[in-house]
Amino acid sequence: MDNLGFSSVETLELAFEMTLDFLATLRNQPEQFTLSLMAEQSQFCRFNRSKVRQTGQILDASLRLTWIANGRSSYREFPLSGDWKYDRALIETCVVDLRHEIPQLPENPYLVEPSGNSTSHSIYNGQLLEPHQVMYEVLSSVTDLDFVGIYSAGWSVRAYGDSVGQHHWFMSEAFSLDYS
Repeated sequence: MDNLGFSSVETLELAFEMTLDFLATLRNQPEQFTLSLMAEQSQFCRFNRSKVRQTGQILDASLRLTWIANGRSSYREFPLSGDWKYDRALIETCVVDLRHEIPQLPENPYLVEPSGNSTSHSIYNGQLLEPHQVMYEVLSSVTDLDFVGIYSAGWSVRAYGDSVGQHHWFMSEAFSLDYS
């Protein structure tokens, strides 16, 4: 799978798993790593005078890779695109850069290295409107009012994995309608 895209939370989770697996192949003993994912897909719709004034969608995923060696650590933050060839090259570049940087850093007496092998997988689905329903559902109740507001809905993901086997996945769907 070269170009996963993120048409669903499942494809995002697959990209995260592929990244963890790839990092494990790059790791040399006694190096360790942690990987965190922050991602969201959301739709928004801005209203003014009971009319749609702006609408759009956001899809964003970013990773934070922390590389640990010899009591030292450093990190890089970068986007996860869903294009595996691009992502793989970016990950390799980050690991090379981190390996060059870490020996120049002082030892960290407070460094906490990954330990344990706990896992969790939590998914909280919401009852979200389909994107094409939003305007009708919101505006049908306020056509006679000077309605001003913003609607946003979608999913948010936080995930963590590391070189010793910990793996945590949290996804939640939610919406908000703020108006006056």
